[in-house]
Amino acid sequence: MKMKNRYIILITFFLGTFFLSSCNDILDQKPVSELSVANAFETQSDLDAGLQGVYNRLLYALGEGSYNFYNTSLSSDQLPPRLASYGDFRAGSLYWRGNGSIFVEVFGSIDATNLAKGTIATTNGLANWQAFYVPANMINTILEISEKITFSSQDSKDVLQGELYYLRALCYFNLLRTWGKVPIIAFAYTSTTQDFFPKQSEMVDVAAFIAADLAKAAPLLAKAPFSRVRATTGAVNALKAHLFAWKGRVLGGGNADLQVAADAAAAVISTTNYQLLTNYSDIFWKGYQSNESIFELYT
Repeated sequence: MKMKNRYIILITFFLGTFFLSSCNDILDQKPVSELSVANAFETQSDLDAGLQGVYNRLLYALGEGSYNFYNTSLSSDQLPPRLASYGDFRAGSLYWRGNGSIFVEVFGSIDATNLAKGTIATTNGLANWQAFYVPANMINTILEISEKITFSSQDSKDVLQGELYYLRALCYFNLLRTWGKVPIIAFAYTSTTQDFFPKQSEMVDVAAFIAADLAKAAPLLAKAPFSRVRATTGAVNALKAHLFAWKGRVLGGGNADLQVAADAAAAVISTTNYQLLTNYSDIFWKGYQSNESIFELYT
């Protein structure tokens, strides 16, 4: 019995000594595989999947979890959309039938009165602009990688990049009209050595950045098939009209910007793909992709 115990102790001691002496060698081995930006996107299919991920992140950014702004039913027991906190409620263009407890549940300790006054604390999760910078960084990453990958055709590359430019413009438009001065980041974050504290840009510069992205997207998306749930030239013109109308009034661009907005709106109106519904409320009550819909984020 004693010999057996001694044998076990000796074996244990031997194995422990072996592993201690070999530990450094084992840990110093180079990984067989390592996930990085370089090998995460290696094919056109990888980029297509990444693009779909951008759409999904934007759906999250503009909605409160699964309760997004594009719900087909607005019953009083549903949570108010995240978009409410991004200006629509404060602007008086959103009316919610829910009771005060719903606002407390969604906005933490912030009640409807504080929300309407724009006094949301910076520590509140809904005041965090990360929801838009996450998809924006995904877009920057895919744009950079798309220049290094072989596509099935030039048209497929152009359409993918056109969608990315439009979606980045959409991200920054929401950042601009919600927070005003925000950092403009047009490169991908792929290393911890990069500057994670970029300075905020002036509002006119952010607006110019958005306009430039829309100008890049327009000719590229001319090759894209018609869709209401993917970026198209119609969506570009609609966002352009919104941007320049906002820019003309809020940033003092005046009649010159308002004329650009009018021209972009006219381009949408003249497109036979879009028609006004008889009842405006049907946009929200009759389901997705109505004839009046220009661009939707689809679950």
